[in-house]
Amino acid sequence: MIGGGQLARLSVPAAEALGIALCVLDPKADAPAARAGATVVQGRWDDRAALQELVAQCDVTTFETEAVAVDVLLEMASMGHHIVPAPRLMQQLTNKLSQKHLLRRLKLPTTDFVELASPSRAALLRFGLPAVLKRQHGGYDGRGVHIVRTEQDADELWPEPSLVETYVEDVIELAVLVARTASDESCVYPVTEMVFSAEHALDYLIAPANQSSQVIDAATALALRAARAMDGVGLFAIEMFL
Repeated sequence: MIGGGQLARLSVPAAEALGIALCVLDPKADAPAARAGATVVQGRWDDRAALQELVAQCDVTTFETEAVAVDVLLEMASMGHHIVPAPRLMQQLTNKLSQKHLLRRLKLPTTDFVELASPSRAALLRFGLPAVLKRQHGGYDGRGVHIVRTEQDADELWPEPSLVETYVEDVIELAVLVARTASDESCVYPVTEMVFSAEHALDYLIAPANQSSQVIDAATALALRAARAMDGVGLFAIEMFL
């Protein structure tokens, strides 16, 4: 597993119960997963030599983090190494613009959007307010997201490749974990409801979601449809607006 943090630590006993030994790549020799019993290849997540060492000694490689050197993993996958989710899919999903194009191409529901190579007040006003500005790369836990409700909110914009999308009012955010194999065996975990802080980071999670059976069924069906449409193999968190 690339990354040896809290998610990898939680994976150690689950893997052991299945007779699987977990090896992680992490900059810290005493990463949380190591303290739980995982073997460690020490190095940065984007370190070519360290990634090659990890992948070469493992039957299957997966990720705890999306901050990985996808080009190295594409190369390793082409050599026959088993990497899930597929590096090509990771490449599409970790860029928010290509992710939006993928959703649209697969006819999965998503908000309207426009690419902004360099955000500007004029471009945002042309798109229409309120709107959501997102960096194409590197945004997570509220970082790289700027909600533009008024012209004053457009005063400070980062000069980085971004996209602007429609702001959806008064929504509840739901998330569904889907595990899927290459032979289309799927396991869907209970639908959860997410509550966010003013900084757009997750504040707390309601599990299972406090929603009707009709909403639960629709969210589950959409999550499965998304994983299948992407031909995704691995574990996916499908997030959606209600």
